Amino acid sequence: MSEDAWNLIKSGRYDEAAQQLARHINAGMGVALGHFNNKAVAELAAGRLLDAERTLKQGQAFAERDERSRGSNLLLRLSEVQWLNGRAEEAVSSLMSGIRHLKDGSVRFTDAAGGGTEGLMLYYYGVRLGRSSLIENAYEWLARVRERNRLRVWPGPLVRWFFGELDDSAVLVDGCGAGSMEVALSTARIDTLARRQLIEFCFHRAVRAMRAGEWPLSRELFGTAVSLENPLVDIEWYLARREADIGRT
Repeated sequence: MSEDAWNLIKSGRYDEAAQQLARHINAGMGVALGHFNNKAVAELAAGRLLDAERTLKQGQAFAERDERSRGSNLLLRLSEVQWLNGRAEEAVSSLMSGIRHLKDGSVRFTDAAGGGTEGLMLYYYGVRLGRSSLIENAYEWLARVRERNRLRVWPGPLVRWFFGELDDSAVLVDGCGAGSMEVALSTARIDTLARRQLIEFCFHRAVRAMRAGEWPLSRELFGTAVSLENPLVDIEWYLARREADIGRT
């Protein structure tokens, strides 16, 4: 994404940023996969979820034919936006396709843990849909991620937490440098990385509570995630907002 478009996004001028990126993509010169991803970031922030989904589909088509994009794709992000748009089955299909590409090595670029985000998101889908097969697939994939021993860097601590190797406090220490939620929230308000990682933890901790039938705790944690400033690049914030809205109905 050009510096101009990034500055527009940071200043809240989302539609202008999306338009600038659209012009760049349409010109066809020096286009990269990141242009599509960041156009979708702007569209999401502007509340134009259907436009974001269309952009990500265009980006995925670009990734499949562009030599420089080999080893990368937008299937995780596309899946998450499809979920936000109420297209649950399409979201599941896109995510499962992304995991298959990670398994066969055709996609190499993912999070630092080697695909922990994909597995955790699949678990969320399984819990939300009440579908045990997806939950089992999530466990299977996360077990493979765990075996690769790339869990020191985020979201690796979340994968370890998922399997019970870390408790809530230990994850907060890894993600925010704080052993309590109160201190983590204070840190997150001044540290962008800590905020992003706290939002992710709150989201997945809320999913665990949902799975256990602890609905008040689940709603509280989704609400905590949404109470933090939107970091723009993390879909968990939007997913938490969606869950918080559902909880209020």
